[in-house]
Amino acid sequence: MENSGVLTFDDGALELDKDSKHLKATFRNLQVKNIQRQERRGADSVTDEKFAFLFDLAFAVGDLRFSVWTISQPVVVIVHGNQETAAKATIVWDNAFADPSRIPFEISERMGWNVLAEMLNRKFRSMQLDRPLSAENLHFLGVKATRRKLPFPVPDAELVTRAQFCRDLIPARPFTFWEWFYAAIKVTRDSLKDIWNDGHMVGFVDKARVEQDLRQHPPGTFLLRFSDSQQGGITIAYVTNEPSRRIQHINPFIGKDAVNAINAIRDLPQLKFVYPGVSKEEAFGRHFQPKVLPVAGYVPAEPAAPNLATQADGLANNQSVNSSIAILGVAFDSFQSVDLNQNDLMEF
Repeated sequence: MENSGVLTFDDGALELDKDSKHLKATFRNLQVKNIQRQERRGADSVTDEKFAFLFDLAFAVGDLRFSVWTISQPVVVIVHGNQETAAKATIVWDNAFADPSRIPFEISERMGWNVLAEMLNRKFRSMQLDRPLSAENLHFLGVKATRRKLPFPVPDAELVTRAQFCRDLIPARPFTFWEWFYAAIKVTRDSLKDIWNDGHMVGFVDKARVEQDLRQHPPGTFLLRFSDSQQGGITIAYVTNEPSRRIQHINPFIGKDAVNAINAIRDLPQLKFVYPGVSKEEAFGRHFQPKVLPVAGYVPAEPAAPNLATQADGLANNQSVNSSIAILGVAFDSFQSVDLNQNDLMEF
């Protein structure tokens, strides 16, 4: 075991937690400095390198003095917010598939898809999303992760490599499978949680499958799905009133703008029934925001209705973080004044 950096504010006193009756120490201002990294090999990046905190405890019972130690779960140290998603991928893969008896922190480079699918479902549920992914959702994700057609259900022998999961770009896309999946669950949690939990959002589904299914329904039927081309994008597909009953796809609502998808459903007369046939008022009425009445001499600040087109808008989401950031199961913007809830502490 080698020293890989310097910790400051790394001392803490044991206190009794009244709820759990356990002793705990809180390191509120812990900082990581002067990280010493190993020489990288091949395709490895800084977000693949795993560290651990060494916890040393000294205590006395009567005249007897004891000193015990242990190490933490793996930690990834990053220096910029744009490394957060890749660092999370390293932690998620390690926590889900590590052998308890391993040499720290060895991990398999490939995993059965069905085992990986269970992990993705748990990760989805851990983001305060009560409705689990459906078998159809998971099959679509399997196809996207493996980059090839798969039978339904997916055979147990089907494997996914860690490179396919979080290193290699999806064909014709500027992002990896994990980057795309993680952006989708974040936008659902932040903007569409109730819509998902109510069962009125299909989410993970193939565009061709959407068009095939919607053609069997009357004009005005629509559904919400994650965009294939944009990270964190939500798009609405609907059946037109034209004789050919074409399927039209509205420009994706991306990131924080995803909440405006609900107001678009309210405002667009082309959208009448959420798939498979529930009126939009019944499905989304409680989520519609009141329209802003114009004040004399002013134009109301409402987002314009989206373009009814298939092209997608890009999104730049760059963050700047000055100090080193450590990723331990979840990503922290810093070690200072961080409040964690139970969902932040899920070990996968």
